[in-house]
Amino acid sequence: MSFRRKNTEKAVHTGMLLRAMYDGEADIVELMADETLWDLYRLDYQVLVSLRVLEKLPRAEVAQCLYLYFTSLPENPHPVSFERLRERLRLETSKKEANRKIKTGIQKLESIGYLSGSFAVKNGEQYYLIDRRHKKLEAAVAGTLF
Repeated sequence: MSFRRKNTEKAVHTGMLLRAMYDGEADIVELMADETLWDLYRLDYQVLVSLRVLEKLPRAEVAQCLYLYFTSLPENPHPVSFERLRERLRLETSKKEANRKIKTGIQKLESIGYLSGSFAVKNGEQYYLIDRRHKKLEAAVAGTLF
């Protein structure tokens, strides 16, 4: 791969791998990534994980959208209000029905092992308090992901 701007003297030329080793007798393939491209590998890995999680949620569009939203939150997020989730999802149903769909979506994320937390009510508004997000899912619940 080459990275170069137009009309400049500087450029970067690299491969995706620093080293590759193959041992046919031992049936081993060893790939060593170029550390200068670590951000690219990390992003690619996150996309792969996201796709695999989304595959575990067929026909569960609300849960899929909630997964993408929860994944983008920082570590140890504040409680998430259902009002905010309704705004993000733009559900065209009544507030009661939207809350039911959100709760069901969150429960699906919990059932595949991605999310753990609890529901709370404050001043008449529902909130979800995230205890933990399991980026690789819980193997016992979700089966082998990789």
